[in-house]
Amino acid sequence: MQDIRFIVLRIKSLILPVLIMIFTVFLIIFSNSNLTAASSGLTLFWVSVLPSLFPFFIAAELIGYTGIILKLR
Repeated sequence: MQDIRFIVLRIKSLILPVLIMIFTVFLIIFSNSNLTAASSGLTLFWVSVLPSLFPFFIAAELIGYTGIILKLR
């Protein structure tokens, strides 16, 4: 019974490293499409996400510095 538990624990401890190695190999094999997708994602972030969130971040920081949040509690 102890041997079976040891084998199961050993297999469980090897699953994550093996998955990471497979993921890394696939990133290397398909690097051309990965670079295209990463470039597209960064362009989308700079064009769409950052301009929409930047005013919110500035407003949240200004509200935090004024102390209004503490007074509303």
